[in-house]
Amino acid sequence: MKKIVAKDLVKEYNKKTVLSHVNIEMQGGVYGLLGPNGAGKSTLIGIMVDGIQNYSGEILYGNENIKKLGKDYRKRVGYVPQKQGLYEEFSVLECMNYIAVLKGLKKREVREEITYLLERLHILDVASRKISTLSGGMKQRVLMAQALLGDPDFIILDEPTVGLDPVERYDFRNFVRELSKTCTILYATHVVSDIEDIAKEVILIKSGEILVQDTVENLISDLEKKKKNIRNLEDVFVYYTKGEREIAFDR
Repeated sequence: MKKIVAKDLVKEYNKKTVLSHVNIEMQGGVYGLLGPNGAGKSTLIGIMVDGIQNYSGEILYGNENIKKLGKDYRKRVGYVPQKQGLYEEFSVLECMNYIAVLKGLKKREVREEITYLLERLHILDVASRKISTLSGGMKQRVLMAQALLGDPDFIILDEPTVGLDPVERYDFRNFVRELSKTCTILYATHVVSDIEDIAKEVILIKSGEILVQDTVENLISDLEKKKKNIRNLEDVFVYYTKGEREIAFDR
């Protein structure tokens, strides 16, 4: 699978810098993007899915700039947005067929793929039901099935477990773990437990700047060596975003 690289990304809105010289490398597995609200996660994702223009720096997909690749890049990306923008009056199957058309996929070619994805995500039995009648967890599975149409090798998840109950979160996490064996996944969240056990590496972002990118084990051990009061990834997150005194206070 191809390497995805963000090189020196800078983005401003109304003369305010929301991304400041962001550099990231990803290739295979889950990359957790952790940051507080307003850290710049959504802007970074918007650039990654080629939905935001007018920024400096570049995104490379297999050493080629995504602006140059254009549609060919977008076909390789699957995106699950934070807000469920589903067509509520469509049935699950109608929605899948419609998204396939938008992606430029031929109906004959995707018929088997749609069946496979709905079965894999355990929603084949609700294929004829209107999306408006589904639970939040079921709707999230439909979004994931849509994202996987066309067999993309770069999946971007933006707060995908919002509104899910604990069991649905557990099932979703296991699905992502299995999926990551064959693709690269950027998983943006502020819920540490969603990615602690499945992330190949964690990317911490604050105020538009990347603070660190490393494995969970290294993030914890590096701070422990500095005699910081660190036990888990949540402590790492709090340390980098709030400071050591906040960790001590919280306990």
